Amino acid sequence: MARVCEVCGNSSADTDQEAGDDPLERVTARNLNKKFVCSLHFERRYLQRDLRSELLSGAVKRNVLTRDAVPTIRSAKRQKRKVALEAERERKRRKEEIERLLSEGGSGEEEEVSVVTVRPKVKVRLPNNRTITIERAVEEVGEEVVREDPDQALREANEALQAKVAQLEQVIEKKNEKIMLAKTEMVNITTALQDLRNLEEKNLTIKVNEVLKEYLTENQIRRLIAGNVEIAWSNEEMYNSFVLRTLESFDFVQTQLKFPLPTAQEMELWVHGSYLKTGLLDRALTVLKALTRTMSPRDRECALLLGRTKANTKFTYDPVRDQVIDNAGFLYCIVVQGIFSSWHQIVYLDFDLIYSADLLTSLMTELAAIQLNVVAIAGGCDQETEDLWNELEITAERHFVDHPVTKAPVFMTVCAFSTLTALWKVLIGEGFAVQDGTTTVTRRQFEALVKSGHADIGKKHLVYDESSKNNLRLAEELISHKTANALHLLSEVEEEEGAAVLATLVELFRDWYDLMTSTTANTTPVGHDYSSAEAVTRLRYGTSLEEQNVVLDGMYDTMASLRLLNEDDDQFLQQAILVSVNSTRVLLLELRKKYPGETLPTITLTNLTLNDTFKEFHNVHQHHLSSTNAVLCQLTQAIADHIPTASTNKLLLQTSLATGIRPPSENPEPPSSDDLPQVNESNACAFLAQYVAKALHGKYSYLGDQTFVIERHANRYVVMPDMPTGLFEPSRLWTEQAKKLEDYVSDITFFKNEGVVENVVSSIAKRHPKMGVDIIRMYVEKRLVIKLRNLNEAIV
Repeated sequence: MARVCEVCGNSSADTDQEAGDDPLERVTARNLNKKFVCSLHFERRYLQRDLRSELLSGAVKRNVLTRDAVPTIRSAKRQKRKVALEAERERKRRKEEIERLLSEGGSGEEEEVSVVTVRPKVKVRLPNNRTITIERAVEEVGEEVVREDPDQALREANEALQAKVAQLEQVIEKKNEKIMLAKTEMVNITTALQDLRNLEEKNLTIKVNEVLKEYLTENQIRRLIAGNVEIAWSNEEMYNSFVLRTLESFDFVQTQLKFPLPTAQEMELWVHGSYLKTGLLDRALTVLKALTRTMSPRDRECALLLGRTKANTKFTYDPVRDQVIDNAGFLYCIVVQGIFSSWHQIVYLDFDLIYSADLLTSLMTELAAIQLNVVAIAGGCDQETEDLWNELEITAERHFVDHPVTKAPVFMTVCAFSTLTALWKVLIGEGFAVQDGTTTVTRRQFEALVKSGHADIGKKHLVYDESSKNNLRLAEELISHKTANALHLLSEVEEEEGAAVLATLVELFRDWYDLMTSTTANTTPVGHDYSSAEAVTRLRYGTSLEEQNVVLDGMYDTMASLRLLNEDDDQFLQQAILVSVNSTRVLLLELRKKYPGETLPTITLTNLTLNDTFKEFHNVHQHHLSSTNAVLCQLTQAIADHIPTASTNKLLLQTSLATGIRPPSENPEPPSSDDLPQVNESNACAFLAQYVAKALHGKYSYLGDQTFVIERHANRYVVMPDMPTGLFEPSRLWTEQAKKLEDYVSDITFFKNEGVVENVVSSIAKRHPKMGVDIIRMYVEKRLVIKLRNLNEAIV
């Protein structure tokens, strides 16, 4: 049964015969609701071979449509091809017939004229887009009818040309398909070649890195491959570079051998950046490692100096220590100072630091790793040193701690400058009781001396100002040999009670002070009489050991017998002097075991270098309220410009890197992690109640509810959570809890309290165990941020 296409009228009876030699070119019909549509109206991707029919019944091969085939609009290319094939076959047949007739006509004149019946086929297109073929009958023609109708010839030529055009269109289409396939293959080949090239480069880079890793570091390999890109050089790489510069081979290795090294500018900026962080300064340790590489063991003997200075910083929260840095706090510095040489270097910086045994142990271990031997630890005559000594259980009898690496004794002392200032403060105050309490030396004797005019002192020498920078100078002028001579004169002329005893004390204090501040110079000023006590105390300790020990013994016995009349005075003063005297005597003996005949420059056991650094720092700082980063930058500038004896500057000078490149004026502030708007103290509780409720209501539903505004936009209803009426509304229960939290947080104390947030959170959690810890923590942390921000604005 023939199937006829409803679209183009193709019949399966005709199309099966027109398929030619390839049965797979046959047209297939698709049944759509008892109507048929031929495969010419489907895309080729919907055609597939009917393998089942071929295998089972051996039926005629053809392509069938897939089940999901959907008809589409198709041009009549297949029909044009069918017409072209019929015309071509007809033309060939007629040509053969004419050639046969012509060949037979030339054989004789009397042969019969052959008559050929030609029934050309004419295709007619119907209005419904169907095409039918009609065989047109023609009369018999003979040889005498040699001409056909000119119109008919033109029509046949036109049909032939149309068939040729259709054929050429098919050829062009096939060529275009081949071209597209070729282009696709070229793109694929190009991509494959690029991938192969990238893979080869990657493999080459890996192989190069594997080879170079045996000789270069990762940063050096980056500099070698990428060129002059910014690289964060490690401390070890910088150390190796400084070693090359000290050996005067840096330029040769860098320019001639093309060895990747940091540039001179990078090295100088790296050195200046040694002070731009708190905690242990690892860069400073690298600087010391480079400097002490050529030092002798004698020059590597060193002491740790503990000092502090006022730093006007903003209120800042340190999340590492969970501590608030107060604006009235201090910048604490720990310096390592050479005993027999003039080098010194800050190795630890922090704000509001609390000295501990663990901190000192770690510092001594780090210094021992770079061949620096700590033999003494000198602190100020203040509360911090007293707390540290109490932790270490330091007494006049046990005046040392064990070195964590060498196990040798490390002797504890106090700075002579701060000790003299403490003595001056007591003398111009309530004073001391001497000679079993029968005699007292107080401010009264100094006031009588000022009235007498026998000494070059005035009323300013009798006033102690905690914040004054001139305290040490005034103390040196008051506690001097001139003052002692004037007191002796006052005792003899005016018979002032206690003046002679005070004169003796002043002479003893001054001799001890001179002995504890002897310089590193081995020469003695011209005109000094070695027989006088004053001359002996100005020499390095150990030059005239017996006479100098007499001064130390006298100071020890005197301080052990003195009693402070005012119990509010620094009771640590006596212990500090007794421990320092014992430590100084034993330290010299321990050093002479390794270096026989050596003398001790006691100035290296004072905070002289730290005081100079702090003085220049305050000239730069000028008491402006600054961030902690700004304070560190100002300290860096002060050291770079005014402290030539610092190890960082010595290393730059030694390696010819002092090119004038200055450290940054201010290190950029880290981005703020809080997302709080400006909130004052009065509405902080209400704001945080809403803030915490909105942040944690997903976990704690009782905190409150959120309302939304729904509006219609573009025929759609849209939720508007950002509208003012869509804010989160805290519940009554949570609002009352927030008020209780506010009461707890308002009592936070800041100064030198580590674990501020953690202590408050744990305390509240114990009192209110049913309240979520994360709720408490968020409220406390955000409240602390608001409080510190408002405090800073109030100060400004």
